Amino acid sequence: DIFANVAIIVAVTVCFGSALAVMRETPDTVESMLDWIILLGMNTLTIDTFSFVEQIRPLGRATIMLFNLIVNIGLLNVLIAQLSLTYTTLNDKKEGWALKH
Repeated sequence: DIFANVAIIVAVTVCFGSALAVMRETPDTVESMLDWIILLGMNTLTIDTFSFVEQIRPLGRATIMLFNLIVNIGLLNVLIAQLSLTYTTLNDKKEGWALKH
């Protein structure tokens, strides 16, 4: 479940990076689809934020906002899946732990 969510996040990052490259939402510092994918990944991991948002047209800004919304929901799904897996694991082991002590 966790790996499926991470795969979806990676696929969304690649799709939005290619969409922004095709829309020619490229300031001087961004020249290719790979640059967009790296920038979107860095933004997702909060390593770096977009310092050139003023240079992007409104459609590009809306695309970046939609990307952030989708990826944040995906990351919340990953967190929920991890917590659910941990709860299930602990719940399965509680009887053995109680009998041991």
